[in-house]
Amino acid sequence: MRFRLVLVVAVLALLGSACSRDADELLTNASTPVREAVVHDPLSLGEISESGATESARAFLNSRAATSGARQPPTSPIARLTSFATFERWSVDGFALGDATGTVPGDTPIWAVQYEGAWRPDGRPVTLRFAVVAIDAHTGSVVSAAAFQGAMIWPKRAGLKQPSTCVSFAPAEVRVSVGPAQAIERVRAAIPGGALSPIQTPWAPDRADAVALRCVVESTAGLMFQYGWMVSVPSEISLRDCTTLTVRQVEIKRRCWAAVAVYFVEGVTGAVTRTDEIVFTGPLLTDAQAAIVDEAAVALGWWDVWARLKANDDSIVPLHIIDSLTAAADSARSGQ
Repeated sequence: MRFRLVLVVAVLALLGSACSRDADELLTNASTPVREAVVHDPLSLGEISESGATESARAFLNSRAATSGARQPPTSPIARLTSFATFERWSVDGFALGDATGTVPGDTPIWAVQYEGAWRPDGRPVTLRFAVVAIDAHTGSVVSAAAFQGAMIWPKRAGLKQPSTCVSFAPAEVRVSVGPAQAIERVRAAIPGGALSPIQTPWAPDRADAVALRCVVESTAGLMFQYGWMVSVPSEISLRDCTTLTVRQVEIKRRCWAAVAVYFVEGVTGAVTRTDEIVFTGPLLTDAQAAIVDEAAVALGWWDVWARLKANDDSIVPLHIIDSLTAAADSARSGQ
């Protein structure tokens, strides 16, 4: 028996042929009739909604604005359900914010809510462009929070499309035995060592995120519900020449920030299928301007450069912005 998930970009076979007994077992566990979805021993992913977690995180960051060295209000929230162990792994590279730093068991489901902004705590030589607040998915309390120079979750989502037969689901309604952190680990294991993105940048599985989906799949028995995770894995950020070969001789060239590979992880079996790949377009720059940007990134970090240039994605960068970027890099090098 074979199940198929119908995607925007392709029809993907999720389960291979199996003998009748094995197939019936998969049918019972992995996909059920649309009228009912039954998963044995489903995970408890918490009762707190994404919007509730987002507002709690915003309130926490605003209440700690002065002590955290906030330079502007937090914007553009993204919330992803994961485990506290994931946040702990991230926080090694972060700067703790406020007095909420705590701990819960590593397998506790949390909402990792990321905001964009500018934080400059005392003693930090560079601007921290992102803050992530860990919200307990069961209680809604703030467990911990940290600011980072780079994004833990890729902030630009406009190019990603979930399959046309799938809808996003609230965690309390998802019927799976494979959680978001497990789904990400399965995707990590599926990425070949040393694999590069289409713009020749390394993949960054530590910044992968998972969105809960319920999909309609087809089988010989008819339409079925299937729960799973859409896992997005970005590549490391930089600005690479991604001009097509036919126009590569022009002086102003298209640059790209990163690529994102998208996977579907079935929520019971954990089967992994790669479904899409998107490249995020950056600004149009001459080679001389690109060299200036590369030099500024050494002093400021790529995410600070991204924050300063993102408004000019897919367009020519005005000279005054290039000049201001150079000035900011000079200031950072001088320690001001």
